[in-house]
Amino acid sequence: MEQCIKETYETPVEKNMTVSYGEFVRRCRGKKIPDDQIPVFSTYRNAILARAGQKQEEKRKGSRAAYQHEEFYWWLDEKTPPHGERPWQICHIDHTPLPILLVNPKTFKVLGIPTLTLLIDAFTRLILAFYLSFDRESKKSLMMVLRDCARRHGRFPELIVVDKGPAHRSVYFDTVIARYNCDKKVRPTAKPRFGSPVERVLFTTQTQFIFNLMGNTKPWMDRRKMTKTVNPKNLAVWSYGLMYPRLGEYFHGYNNREHPALDGLSPQEAYDLGLKQYDLPYEEIIYDRNFLIETMPETKRGKGEIVRNRGIKYHYVFYNSPRFQQAKLIGTSPETRFDPYDASTILAYVNGRWEEGYAPPSLYNMLKKCSERDVKQMTEELRPRTSPRTWQKLPRMRKGRSSVS
Repeated sequence: MEQCIKETYETPVEKNMTVSYGEFVRRCRGKKIPDDQIPVFSTYRNAILARAGQKQEEKRKGSRAAYQHEEFYWWLDEKTPPHGERPWQICHIDHTPLPILLVNPKTFKVLGIPTLTLLIDAFTRLILAFYLSFDRESKKSLMMVLRDCARRHGRFPELIVVDKGPAHRSVYFDTVIARYNCDKKVRPTAKPRFGSPVERVLFTTQTQFIFNLMGNTKPWMDRRKMTKTVNPKNLAVWSYGLMYPRLGEYFHGYNNREHPALDGLSPQEAYDLGLKQYDLPYEEIIYDRNFLIETMPETKRGKGEIVRNRGIKYHYVFYNSPRFQQAKLIGTSPETRFDPYDASTILAYVNGRWEEGYAPPSLYNMLKKCSERDVKQMTEELRPRTSPRTWQKLPRMRKGRSSVS
């Protein structure tokens, strides 16, 4: 019976118990075992259930499906993977698309689904920094969440835990964190428990905050039953400028609420207590122009060609400067970087230094008159319109049908 279970039930074919039992009966009769001595189906079923667990699930459905059957850590010992012993020792970065549609505040045209990037302290569960954009997870999101961390706290973590996404494997990201004495640890593939602190915060943010707003995409989970009256595209009212500060308010409340994993303390209280107990020296980050340049992501190609009288083209906009129009620079392709917080300028490495190129007067003057917060908002709302490939395309309703194509 055990041999038949191994060869017929515990296989990638995933035969059900009835089919496996039929094969077992056929094998018994082939060996001329009397029918009254063949175990009944209930006995065969109990034998299968007795072997249930991680190994059986892995043989039938693979290692990813079997991961949820792995044993939890019910106590700590020297071999248990810890989440740190003090604040800033181990921090997690992760991304997730927020299930909500954002619109243009003037025309109310849907811009797309934003992506949230979080940096969280594993020991205290404190949300250190966050970044919201219309781009998918990329090194740009990583640079911006690190920049937000330096702006708020003036320091970087000792160790950052990331997954095996392509952005996390970039040399650019490794160079920036190594510059400030920060190490990187990569989580194993398809094992989200190694990032459980940040995974849980992302899930809680969706259930407690996003799913209670107009324009959330919960109806898309069952698209065959969705009609135009409940289509999120017709109910979207939140803009980027409204969503970003509301997220900040929600995370501020999260940091000051009692956390079940902290023995009655809030993340902020656990953070303050941890700093008093472990007041370790660290390298203070100066938030100046040099730091901003170091955390500016490269353009998609990494280089931009200088066109005579027009400058460097990026996202269908030409950025020009008198320094770009030197005769020896025309036609060259210097290294270029852009500031995700400011669409009015772009940087190019020419003549041994970083020089700024400026957007056309209409766009530059519009952004130059705004505050830093307004520039960030308008820049993020301009990006889906100037580069439509950077954000997720939305499904369209078929005419005369209630399903979504």
